[in-house]
Parts: sequence; structure tokens; C-alpha cells
Amino acid sequence: MYLQEIFTVTFSIMYGIMLNSLLGWNLFHFGSLCVKNGEEKVGRRILFSLIFINFFPILSFAIIFQCLSSYDSTIWNIVGVFIMSFVVFGFYRLIPFMVLLGKKYPWLQLYDELLYKKNKLTCEELEQLKEKSLEGMDKQFIRIGDSLFGHFFSIVFYMFFLPFLGYIIIILNN
Repeated sequence: MYLQEIFTVTFSIMYGIMLNSLLGWNLFHFGSLCVKNGEEKVGRRILFSLIFINFFPILSFAIIFQCLSSYDSTIWNIVGVFIMSFVVFGFYRLIPFMVLLGKKYPWLQLYDELLYKKNKLTCEELEQLKEKSLEGMDKQFIRIGDSLFGHFFSIVFYMFFLPFLGYIIIILNN
């Protein structure tokens, strides 16, 4: 029983950190939903948010919570539960993955072009500035998070590998 309580606390803390990290993304922008001159893709973003930031994390919580019902609380089981709590960050990584995917496939875009503008720069101008700042740098210093593969890797890592690792730790300990 204690493992479920520990998981509830750690998952809640991780979920709160994840939601706090999403503040600038305007995921639940219901205020722009019915505005005539608002963003066109706000409905798609709200639906995506409701599914991937609300429903699936709660579903993953319920599944993991149920799996923990028959295990004792030992130190290694607590470590496994803590590791499993990181599953919530996989849902966080879906947002930048979808933004990058939306650049390739316009029907998947979550944001209008206006949202990408900063200091009146277009996406292309921002990309040019980024390329200029990377000139002369070795390609090995480019972050993995700036690619679709990097985001996909982090999604798989957080949503599948870490919960599996935590569960293996719990199973091996019993």
C-alpha cells in the first residue's frame, strides 16, 4: 500500500513540474477559441492538450498505480517507483516534437506562424540567425533536442524505458 502512496506523491510532484514547464506554450488557450481574429490552430492545440496533457497522463498514472498494489515497500521498490514517476515528462516532450513535426506536415501544426515570430522575425529569419550563430561551431555541439529524432528519443526514454526500468527494479527486488 505504501508504494502506491509514494507513487501518488512523486507523480503529482513531477506532473506539477511538467505543467509549470509548459506555461509559455498556451496549450489551454480557451480565450482565443471563439475570437474571430484569433489563432486558427487554437482548437487543435486545445484538443491535443486535453488528450496528451490531461487524459494520457491520468491513464498512465492509473495503470502504474494498479501495478504497484501487490508489492511491499522496500528501499529498492521506492527507487523503482521514483523512476516510474518520470513517465510524465514523456508527455511534456510531445509538445516540442509536435511543433517540429508541424513544420514538416502543416496539417499537424499546433501554432500559427504569428506565434513563432519574436521581435518581428519570421521562422526563416530565426533559422538563419540560428545557422549564423552555429557557423564555425563543430556539428557535435548541436543539441539533440533540436531534431525530430532527439524529441522522439526523449519521448521513448521517458514514456517506455524509465517505467520499464522501474518495474524491473521492483520485480527483481521481490
